[in-house]
Amino acid sequence: MQVELRKKEQLLERQSEQLSVSQRVIAEQEEELAEVTKELEETERENTRLRESMEKMLEETDNNRQILIKYLRVIFHRRTKFFCISYFPSDVLN
Repeated sequence: MQVELRKKEQLLERQSEQLSVSQRVIAEQEEELAEVTKELEETERENTRLRESMEKMLEETDNNRQILIKYLRVIFHRRTKFFCISYFPSDVLN
């Protein structure tokens, strides 16, 4: 009877040690998960800032392109008009 009780105590002690080890492992994994979650959130914020910056640059590029096109049209119109006035007599144009 006493031998059996001793075996049960040893088994209980081993299970308790295993439980302690498991709890430490879980706590370490939770800490690691918290760190990774924090890094992921920071990465998401950086990605958002980069995406917004790229969108702004694309908008500015598009706006600049539209301004350039308008400017070139004005120049082309003026040069075409100048060419017509310079090379053709006014009676031909009318």
